[in-house]
Amino acid sequence: MTINRAIPYPQWLLSKARFSLCSKRAGGGGAVLETPGLETVRVGGFRFAVRPRHPRFTLPSLKKVTALLSKLMVILFGLIPAIAEACPFCPPSSPTWAEQVATSEALLLTTWESSEVSAVAEDELPDATTTLNVVHIARQVPPANQQLAIEVGQQLTLPFHREGRRGDLLALIGSRDSETRQWAWSEVLEVTETSYQYLKQAPSPEVASSERLQFFQRYLEHPDPNLANDAFAEFSRADYADVVAAVDASWAPRVRGWLNSPDTIAIRRGFYGLLLGLCGQPEDRQLLHAQIFRPVDPDEVRLGVDGMMAGYVLLGGEAAFQEIVDQKLLDPASPSSEVYAAINAVRFVHEYLPQRISPALPRNAARSLLDRREYAEVVLPDLARWNDWDITPTLLARFGQPPFDTPFSQKKLIAFAQSCLKAAQNSNKPDTPRADLPTEPAIAAATEFLELIKRDHPQLLKSNLGLLIGP
Repeated sequence: MTINRAIPYPQWLLSKARFSLCSKRAGGGGAVLETPGLETVRVGGFRFAVRPRHPRFTLPSLKKVTALLSKLMVILFGLIPAIAEACPFCPPSSPTWAEQVATSEALLLTTWESSEVSAVAEDELPDATTTLNVVHIARQVPPANQQLAIEVGQQLTLPFHREGRRGDLLALIGSRDSETRQWAWSEVLEVTETSYQYLKQAPSPEVASSERLQFFQRYLEHPDPNLANDAFAEFSRADYADVVAAVDASWAPRVRGWLNSPDTIAIRRGFYGLLLGLCGQPEDRQLLHAQIFRPVDPDEVRLGVDGMMAGYVLLGGEAAFQEIVDQKLLDPASPSSEVYAAINAVRFVHEYLPQRISPALPRNAARSLLDRREYAEVVLPDLARWNDWDITPTLLARFGQPPFDTPFSQKKLIAFAQSCLKAAQNSNKPDTPRADLPTEPAIAAATEFLELIKRDHPQLLKSNLGLLIGP
């Protein structure tokens, strides 16, 4: 399965769909690859080309494909708790070009000269080569043997076939093999003069993150999609604190434009909503309000709305947070995808804004979902991570009652009780805030509950879920 660089979803996730995917941004970027046998579906602002692997796969089932892809995206961006050390509303990303260059021994600009494929017997693999001319050396770690150094004007022969036209620009990123000392090229990138200058000038990861992000923000939504994708990946891999340090008010006009543009990839809108919350003005709440609270179809999945909610809270404080809780989290008519987005926003507020918004508000918002079967199991790990042990006695008393009347949900309660007792062990650590420790009633309830489970429901302990908090 291959996935365009513009969609940096983990391949393990999309592989669950059991069909081949290739993609292009929907609209404004050309059609999907014209390949016989492909059908297309559109999800979250992307158009996917679907190549059936089974002869019985027919066009009517594309609706099921769309639903499956939407569900997978919701799982990735709605159910996974925000990670405090990474950008909270950015998709996962592979290493950026700057990171690859920093760990390589050479960055070269070459031109395509020729490519050959030898004729062999049917049962043999053909020998293929591609010849390139070195026209510029941006980086080269000096070799111990100077005879192995690459020079401008030198021809390089790569051991594979790559189509091209004479004069096409290709950038090579690579290192020497530790044993043979021969060059191995990890990236062979089709570039323009602009994108090669970007490769040369991109700050190394050793440079302060806030300074690096100032450089990369200039290339967000660049007309060259390769530059736009790589620049966005830099933000995706940055700490939230570094993004906060880098942002200034001069970014706001461009961010507003991206949020208003129908051409902006849906998966990026969450980050841009967060950015507007960091660099915008109070009146920008209206822009975010219009997008967050517009009517939503029951089956619609809006990627990125969670980040817009976070930006809305950054601009509007507790009043904006409560508006999201009331209209998205607590409203029974709110589609499940909107509820998951609101859960992500609640997590963001608790993790990143404890000085601006009382931690009791996101905790109470999460607690409000404990009566709803679809979401109770989702927020339990959050409440455990947030050391919300005061609910332990009443929560564990609900064992066997909806929504904790299934084996899986009951195992979640067991894990919560085990986590409570684990947290109690931190009482001897001097650096543990007293507010994070379980009270005596919570410890007693968890202990009694686990003894009851061991006596009356031992089968639930055979494959328990483990702790809901770290060791």
